[in-house]
Parts: sequence; structure tokens; C-alpha cells
Amino acid sequence: MGINERIFSILEEKNLKQSAFAEFLGLSTGQITAWKKRGTTPPAEYLIDICKFLDISIYQLLGVENENESELEQIYKKLQPDEKKIVDIIFDKYRKKDNNNLSLTSKIG
Repeated sequence: MGINERIFSILEEKNLKQSAFAEFLGLSTGQITAWKKRGTTPPAEYLIDICKFLDISIYQLLGVENENESELEQIYKKLQPDEKKIVDIIFDKYRKKDNNNLSLTSKIG
């Protein structure tokens, strides 16, 4: 799968509108439609902003595995915003528990 196909697949997967995508990039919807119809790769200067809009890493956009990214991080990035909030709440509670245990052990030791 090429960059172009990946972009439009992720837009569809995340239920993101091409009009919002175009506005975010400061382009017309016609330019975005042309990328899709022609199957062309967007110019390099847009790649970082495309990643920001899609909430993905440049590695994901390029179709390259990021060796430094864990499987959990990859799964997290694919979650919908409301799902990410739930995971964040759980991790925040875990971190607070962990910090309480650390401060308790430092007082004992």
C-alpha cells in the first residue's frame, strides 16, 4: 500500500472528512480529491501535517515499522479518541498508584 492509499484508508477508518483534512492542510478539497483520483503522493512539505491530522507517526504513513515503538503504542494510535480517553484514565490511575507506592517505600527506606 502506498502513502496515498494509506492516507485515504486512514481517513475512512477514522471517519474523517476530506473537507476537514483539506482545511487543516490549507488546501482546496479539489486538491485532495486530485490526490485520490490520480493516486499521487502528496508533496513532502505536507507529510508532517498529514500525520498530525491523522494522529499517526511518520513511520505509519510511510508504511515502515518503527523499531522503537511497542506493539501497545501501535495499537493505542489506532484507537478512536473516546477509546484513547478510557485508556488514558486507566493509565493515569495506574501511575498515581505507582507514585504512591514509590513515595511510601521512600519513606520506609
